[in-house]
Amino acid sequence: MPDQKISQLNAATAIYDDDDMVVVQDAETKQVNASVVRTYVITGLSKSDVGLGNVDNTSDATKNSATVTLTNKTLKNPIINGFTGDASVINIGSGQIYKDASGNVGFGTVPAAKLDVLGNIRFGNWSKASLNHDGSNQQNINTTGNTLWYNPVSKFYRWHANNVALMTLDASGNLLLTGGGGLGYGTGSGGTVTQATSKSTAVTLNKSCGRIVMNAEALAAGATAAFQVNNSTVATSDNIIATVVGFVGYSVSVYIGSAGNFTCKVTNTTGVSLSEAVFINFAVIKGVTA
Repeated sequence: MPDQKISQLNAATAIYDDDDMVVVQDAETKQVNASVVRTYVITGLSKSDVGLGNVDNTSDATKNSATVTLTNKTLKNPIINGFTGDASVINIGSGQIYKDASGNVGFGTVPAAKLDVLGNIRFGNWSKASLNHDGSNQQNINTTGNTLWYNPVSKFYRWHANNVALMTLDASGNLLLTGGGGLGYGTGSGGTVTQATSKSTAVTLNKSCGRIVMNAEALAAGATAAFQVNNSTVATSDNIIATVVGFVGYSVSVYIGSAGNFTCKVTNTTGVSLSEAVFINFAVIKGVTA
């Protein structure tokens, strides 16, 4: 409809309709029908006129605000996806996981330590492994019959393989092998050295165990050849075990003169001269004097 000045409006009558509006200009009262105002507002205003220029008919599902992402935010009194509780204790899954204000975490129980677990722990990369406490005096890590037991009352550790006890370490520090296995050094602890020039030439092998291949120089009947073995693992409180391997007619003895070395004495126990590259195996057994 065309614009209309206030002065052009009809003068107000004494009785007003409920849909009429009164406008006063220069002490003169004018009458405006509400239907005229509605028509003007609806047809004459745009969304920009009232500060809504960015409003459109985009559905809620496609608006950016439909999905909320929190980054580096702290939830207060969370009740989200099973989390309930306050700042002192967060309870996840109705008693399944707890976390308190000190950072302690409990699984199945309110934590009394940094990590508190009620029940078994199963390690994903360790097939069928669990950490158990039977409520009395047995604790163990179990991988289907391969078990490390700890008894806090008797204070002993016991190792099992395929449900057979292999080794026990008791509260006094005694180690008992019960599974028929051996006690010794593993791969990487040993080495081999070959003696040069003669049967009295010193050798160096800085390993806790190993083999010395002697020079093939002739050793007369009943004669003894002595040579030094430089070995940084040796202390004067240690014990050296030495054995001739693969040859008959020889004996060997060992003594420690100072830290860092020991001496081997090899004797030809036969009645004839022998010219052989004798093998001597040795092992250092650590010891103390106090």
